[in-house]
Amino acid sequence: MQMRITVDYDQVSQLVQQLPLKDRDRLFSENGYFTPPSELPEPIIPSKEYCEMLLNFPVISEEEVEQILEAKRGIDKCRSVSL
Repeated sequence: MQMRITVDYDQVSQLVQQLPLKDRDRLFSENGYFTPPSELPEPIIPSKEYCEMLLNFPVISEEEVEQILEAKRGIDKCRSVSL
């Protein structure tokens, strides 16, 4: 005798979320669909020196941006000329 049950996505999702973490990890790893939550890498917290470097990074002015764009437009004009 065979029985078939139809379960929609939301029901499956709710059931999986109710599993204990170790069982959820086992389910994910056995089926190869996902990286188990316990195997996800820890977030990297930037060091104080890195944050300071970003905050002190050189910034260009709007005038400098416009000069760069103007130079690019000039270069682009030269490229469009075929010899």
